[in-house]
Amino acid sequence: MAATLSADEEQATRQFLEEINKWTSQHGVSPLSRELAVKFLMARKFDVLRAIELFHSYRETRLKEGIDRLQPQEEPLRSELLSGKFTVLSVRDPSGASIALYTAKLHHPNKTGNHVVLQALFYLLDRAVE
Repeated sequence: MAATLSADEEQATRQFLEEINKWTSQHGVSPLSRELAVKFLMARKFDVLRAIELFHSYRETRLKEGIDRLQPQEEPLRSELLSGKFTVLSVRDPSGASIALYTAKLHHPNKTGNHVVLQALFYLLDRAVE
């Protein structure tokens, strides 16, 4: 990641990684990278406790929904991503957050299942924070 972090942000990153990687070690999961840690922290303005909650919520939702690997080049995810119903704006809100839009009128529940929609949301939000 090219961004330079302040001393407070670096401290928050160390604290977040220490807590999360204790958890990953206890659960036999690969340690979290610094780059990914910074993404979770940025999403919560470097509030460590809120970033930890976000991390666990993110993992739990992906596990619960069976979203392990996202393969955007394969159907049906490819078509869902190309449908135009999801948009991440190039501008940010006044606080600096990314803005994601979902155009509901383009969604046809009889053609696309909720699981594919969730996969597309995870893929696009992952890309947005990059």
